[in-house]
Amino acid sequence: MKTLYIVRHAKAERENNGIDDKSRPIINLGREKTQKIINYLNSLQTSVDYIATSPATRANETAKLIAKGINFPLEKIEVKENIYLADTDEIFDIVSQFPYEADSAMLVGHNPTVTFFANQFMEKKVDYLPTSAVICIIFKTEDWTEFSSANYILNFIALPKMLK
Repeated sequence: MKTLYIVRHAKAERENNGIDDKSRPIINLGREKTQKIINYLNSLQTSVDYIATSPATRANETAKLIAKGINFPLEKIEVKENIYLADTDEIFDIVSQFPYEADSAMLVGHNPTVTFFANQFMEKKVDYLPTSAVICIIFKTEDWTEFSSANYILNFIALPKMLK
């Protein structure tokens, strides 16, 4: 079994503040919402073996917040340049290259791609995933290279507004 956590980055500074898109940092509200997600993940005793994130500041900061919150070593977070502007097919390729030994992995990325990717595994599609949202899918496979054709279970969807 392989478990995948799909995460949309935390709420970030708006682009019109003179900051280029890739450099936008998360804001306090984003940190607060991400903390709700961390608390939820910890209530489930979540652990991950691998985290891949976009190089964008907001995604990288989100990955680090979650990693710290679930006791994942920050130095093991892998920044993958191709996540930043990836389309759905590219996300499938990225996930299929996750380390074989990682039974659970987290991908931190951006809309609309994370929504389109997550919708591939949801019976009821969503228009968009809000910031800091997490979707957990369990794939019935032992190898990430086979995840896209494996049977799967949508384990949970966690949205900050649903959590205390």
